[in-house]
Amino acid sequence: LHKNNQNNKKILNNAISGNHRSIHSILYDRPVHPILTSCCRIANGSANSNNDRLLTGSRHYYNPDVVLANIASIIELSDWDLVKRAVDKHNLHQPTVEETMAVIRRSTDLYWNTSNGLRYIIQFVEQLDGYERAAVCYMGDLYHLAQFNDSVVRDILDSLVNIPTERVENHFEWLNHVDEDTQAQIKVRFPDIVGKEHFWHDDVKAHPDYPLIGSMAKQIYYTLDHYADVINAFLMSKNVPFLISDFPSAVRRAGVGSDTDSAIFTVQDWAIWYNGNDDVTYDNILLSEAMAFIVSETTTHNLATQTVNMGVTDEKEVFRLSMKNEYLFPVFMLTSR
Repeated sequence: LHKNNQNNKKILNNAISGNHRSIHSILYDRPVHPILTSCCRIANGSANSNNDRLLTGSRHYYNPDVVLANIASIIELSDWDLVKRAVDKHNLHQPTVEETMAVIRRSTDLYWNTSNGLRYIIQFVEQLDGYERAAVCYMGDLYHLAQFNDSVVRDILDSLVNIPTERVENHFEWLNHVDEDTQAQIKVRFPDIVGKEHFWHDDVKAHPDYPLIGSMAKQIYYTLDHYADVINAFLMSKNVPFLISDFPSAVRRAGVGSDTDSAIFTVQDWAIWYNGNDDVTYDNILLSEAMAFIVSETTTHNLATQTVNMGVTDEKEVFRLSMKNEYLFPVFMLTSR
C-alpha cells in the first residue's frame, strides 16, 4: 500500500513537472521545471558529497585553492567552544601536522600532486593549533574520527546494533523519546518481535521480549546524548558539503551509483572495520543499517541547512527538501544494461 502510494505520488509529481514545461499545457510555467531540477541536484550533490566525506574521509579537493578555502571555512564557521568541549570531554586525539596532512593528502592525491600547492597547505596547517587540526580532520568525517578515536565511534555503533543487556521497567515510555528514524533502526534490530507491525500493535506488545524494544530506545538515546558534543561539533555543524555544483566530476570512494535524486553508497569497509569481514551476514546487515541511520541523520541536517541558505525562513518548511533511506543491497553490481 505504502509503495503504491509512493509510486503514485512520484508519477503525479513527474507529470505536473512535465506539464509546467510544455508550452501547450494550461499549467505552463517555464521556471518551475528548472527550479525543481536544481533543487533535486542540490539535494543529490549534497548527499553524495556528504557520503564520501563521512564514510571514507574523501573530500573533493581538486586543486590547492579549494583545500585552503575549505580549511579557512572550517576555521570560520566552527563553534570553537563546542569543539574544545568535545575534544576535552571525550579525550579525542588532536592530530599532528603530519597526520593532518595525511588526511588532506588522502583526497588531494586523487586529483593532483604538486610541491608548490602542498607547500602552501603545509604552511597553513602549521599555523593551526590542536583543536583546529582536529576540526579539519573530523568535520563531517566519521571515517577519520574512527581512525583516530576507535573506541568513541565503536561505542556509538554498539548502541545502534547490540541488544541491551538490561530491560528497563518503563520501556514503553522510552519509545516516545526517540524520533521516527531511531524507531526504524530499532525495528530493523527486532524483526522477529515487530515484523511488519508497529510498536504499539497488540501482537507485538504480547511478545515476551517486547521490553527489549523500549530498552534499546533508551540505550540509543543515552549513547547519542553522551556523545552529543562530538556529534554537534563535527557531524551537525554549519560546515555543510561545499562546491556541490562541481561534485559530478569528483572521484568517488563511497558512491557506487547516483542519478538526479538518489545517492547509492557502500559501507563495505565499515563492515570489515567493525566485524572483521565483509561477508553477507546478519551482523553486517545490522552494521549497514546503523551506518545508513547515521548517513540519513547527517543528510537531513545538511539539506535543512541548505534550505535555510536558499532563503527559507518558515520553520515548518526547513525540512521540506529531504531524501530518505529506501533500499539496502547486500550485493550491488553495475552492468551495461
